Parts: sequence; C-alpha cells; structure tokens
Amino acid sequence: MNYKISKSEVKDKLNSFQDLFRESGYKITPQREEIYKVLLESSSHPSVDMIFEKVKRKFPSISLDTVYRNVESLEKMNLVNRICGMEGKNHFEANITPHHHFICSNCQTIYDFTYEKANTEKIHLPVEALNIGNVESTHLLVKGICKKCKPSK
Repeated sequence: MNYKISKSEVKDKLNSFQDLFRESGYKITPQREEIYKVLLESSSHPSVDMIFEKVKRKFPSISLDTVYRNVESLEKMNLVNRICGMEGKNHFEANITPHHHFICSNCQTIYDFTYEKANTEKIHLPVEALNIGNVESTHLLVKGICKKCKPSK
C-alpha cells in the first residue's frame, strides 16, 4: 500500500494547510504551498533533494535551504512525517494516517503497510521502553529485501 490521494483531496488538504498556517501565525508563501503539494501528490517518500528538484521546476530561484526549513515547519505542524532511509537521508511523506514502513535494503524503496496490532494498546512493549516514559504511539520499521529485488522462486 502506498499513499495516493485524489486531486480534490489535495485541494482540500491545501485549504486546511492554509487555515492551519494562518491560525498559527505562519506566513503562507507560494513556495511553502508548493512544497506541501509535492508531498501530497507523491506516492513515494521523497528526500528533501527530490522535493527541491520538483519545486525548482516551478520556482527556479528557490534554495535547498528554503526547502529544508519549510519541510521542517510542515513536520512541526504535524502535516508530514519523517522516515529515516537506508542511505542515511531523511525522507518525508504527507500520509499522516497510522501506518508503518518496510525499507528494501537493496533498492532503498520505502513501502507503506498497516498493522492494526502495532499500537500501544495491543503490542507487547518491552519493560525497558515502558520504564523510560509514557508511550503515546509506536511505529514499526521493517528492513529487508523487497519482492522486486528478490523475486520468489
């Protein structure tokens, strides 16, 4: 399962984004909106470099630093999630619904999957984690070789 939303859902989320940013006192810029739109329309999990390349087509003078700062502000507003990729780069997604990730250690593709038992009420957490503090959510990150890289025999 990879995240894909319709054009009308993108429009609705962009409207909500504008309202949220106005209420929070953030300035709404065309560049910030385009960065969020790129993430909303992406069915992959792009890195900041990939987001930068797409946004640069519409805004040729945008800097990589601007994209970094805007993605971080979107993350702080809980509009995007960060995923640590195999190659050490952070990847981002606008899919903020509860789900988990499988990362192929060969091609570095990040796949989404759901697993309802992996929440704080149903999964057996180690005592060591519970002793650290109050667990509010869990996220599974599974690494392995995907079927595209290692076809079944």
